[in-house]
Parts: sequence; structure tokens; C-alpha cells
Amino acid sequence: MYGSETWSLKMEDRRIEAFEMWIWRRMEKVSWVERKTNEEVLIMVEEKRELLDRITNTIKRDGLDTLSVVMTY
Repeated sequence: MYGSETWSLKMEDRRIEAFEMWIWRRMEKVSWVERKTNEEVLIMVEEKRELLDRITNTIKRDGLDTLSVVMTY
């Protein structure tokens, strides 16, 4: 892969992880002014980051091309 294609994938990874943490914070009503880290929020909800892993496993299972998934954004 060329550098720009790899960079796009990594940017999407960060966005997906940020979205997942945003969801957990909203569900638990954790305000940003409370200054809790993402790890503290995950411990509080007794979960681990898994949204990105699920997406990656689905792509591998279905045999989809990861590059085509990134390019659709």
C-alpha cells in the first residue's frame, strides 16, 4: 500500500475509536468537564474497546477489500 492509503485507514481507525468513546460517555452521562480518561470510562462500564475489532473481523470474514471500504468515506 502507498503511504496515503495507509494513513487514511489509520485516520478512520481513530475516528471509529473516538465515536465509540463518545457513545460510552453519553450512555453513562460522563461530562467532559469531569476530566475522566477514556480508560476510566471503560473500567466504569466494564468494557473494552471493541467496535474497531468487530469491524475489522467483519471485513476479514466477508472478504471485503479494506481499501475499498476506506475509499467510500
